[in-house]
Amino acid sequence: VVEAARAYGATELKVLTDVQLPLARPAIMTGLNQTLLLAISMLGIAALMGAGGLGLLLFRAINNLDLGLGASAGLAFFLVAVILDRITQTEDQDSAGLFTKIRDAWSYRADPEGMLDAIEGRVADVADAEPEERAAPVHGPERLGLLAGIAGGVIGIVSLFLTWSTNAGGVSSWGRFADENLEGLSFNGWEASGGTFYGVFVGIFAIGAIVTASRPLMSFGEMIPKTLLKAQGILLSALAAIILLIWVLNLLDVGFGPLPAIGLIVFAVSASLVIIEVFTDGAPRLGCDGLLIAGFGILASSVSFAVLGQSIWTVESYSDGIGVWVGIIGGVVALAGGLVATGVAPYGSRKPLVAKVSWGMPFGALVALLLVVGSAFGVGDQERSTEFGWFFDDRIEAIQRTAADVPPDIQAEIERLEAEAGDDINLQIVAAQEITNLINSLQTGDRVVHSGVDSEGPGLGWLSIGLAVIGVAGALATAGAFGLEERFRWIGSALTTGLGAALMIVPMGFTLGIVRVATGANPLAGIGAFVTFASGFILFAIGRSVLKEFRRNKIYAEVEIVDARAEAVHGAGDSTEDEAREVVLVGE
Repeated sequence: VVEAARAYGATELKVLTDVQLPLARPAIMTGLNQTLLLAISMLGIAALMGAGGLGLLLFRAINNLDLGLGASAGLAFFLVAVILDRITQTEDQDSAGLFTKIRDAWSYRADPEGMLDAIEGRVADVADAEPEERAAPVHGPERLGLLAGIAGGVIGIVSLFLTWSTNAGGVSSWGRFADENLEGLSFNGWEASGGTFYGVFVGIFAIGAIVTASRPLMSFGEMIPKTLLKAQGILLSALAAIILLIWVLNLLDVGFGPLPAIGLIVFAVSASLVIIEVFTDGAPRLGCDGLLIAGFGILASSVSFAVLGQSIWTVESYSDGIGVWVGIIGGVVALAGGLVATGVAPYGSRKPLVAKVSWGMPFGALVALLLVVGSAFGVGDQERSTEFGWFFDDRIEAIQRTAADVPPDIQAEIERLEAEAGDDINLQIVAAQEITNLINSLQTGDRVVHSGVDSEGPGLGWLSIGLAVIGVAGALATAGAFGLEERFRWIGSALTTGLGAALMIVPMGFTLGIVRVATGANPLAGIGAFVTFASGFILFAIGRSVLKEFRRNKIYAEVEIVDARAEAVHGAGDSTEDEAREVVLVGE
């Protein structure tokens, strides 16, 4: 090639810039790639010798056993290494420059196959390879189902502003003394003494129901996602410039002024544009199956709070508020809408499913069911510290809850010990130990452990078992045990995924609600709650393995033209719709 260029009269500068450097580009990029990765691998060693940067952060984290700093610094290492590695990789027949690679990687971050098509498009013109396409329109019952899903999401959000708990904390009373008696007070869905995390989950899934149900009802042109991508690129470039400017000012020991605040604003706007772009471009689950899963989430969160039993310490006047029942109504409406829409929506698999029953799916669901049953009924040896129950509590008697219930003789002894200790720190330590021994001597029992079905416990075990049983049926449908028709398996996978999410919510809302109010040595959710959560994740994974293969069907421009002409022929004569379509196709 070099000799041919010279033979045609190219100057040596042209030979270098137009021939030799392009031919050497793969080798140059490979060398740059390896050098960058070697440099990154040495950052940790450089920190040992006094260098700064990412290596210093990781060095500090290791020395101080700082898990948070170690995680953040390690994540930064990972991101820098992977990004620099990918943007310096070379692909066969791809002459794109560095910035083109970065732009393509960002534009096609959710569509790797689309990026491969873009790379091929730079080598050969593939503009005519595929006709113009758009998602199949929404008609009839599907539209009604999606509208019902939106209504259910709105009802769920409204429920959060209503009363969920009255006179005590619904979930928090299991983990905080102060929430056991709150006479005359009421709390809404997201407050710690109200619906707490069950209410938070209702809000999250209600928003999800509105978003997933509304997307198929909207139509966006191709220019909107492209415009949003361009805006993201501009904002990210501006953010990079701000970071570079801050770095330069730091080197010059000059104040940053409003630059950090501007950088945060730019980052927030760019992140918002990413979310909007994903919505307008249409993620696979923005539709009826996503609505079905969201409906399960709303319903499971509300029902879990309604079913939750109260601690024996909670005042008898406690009651659930109207917000819980409104949330249940919202979940039922959203779930019903999702079922109606899923039953008629035009969805298909990206590739044919295996035409045989996948018995591994129902087997996994059966294992999940056995785990749920075991965690609901099983309580381990109470003399051990790891009971296989849903909830355990060291606070046995009221004496451990209020100092006012301490017997007079014990209270007098405590006051005597405090008086003798005075201001002497050594005597105070000894007195504190003796006082602790006196309080411990008042305990009349061992640790209380409640299973998932204990009448005095949370009582969420029965709900979990019910969800797991239905999940097994959903897994059988997903596996093809009731029929190998792809659409039926898709509906089964959506149901199984939703049931798995619901089963995870039941223990997670209870556990996080206790953690939210925990102070000191408070009661904790037991291993049974965690096992139930893991079982829900198994069901979720089984359903998702099939659900991820399905997408909304596409309608191509040529098909729409044929349909329009066939409709005109059918309207002008006595032929049937199929005969009119055949006439048009023959004419084409």
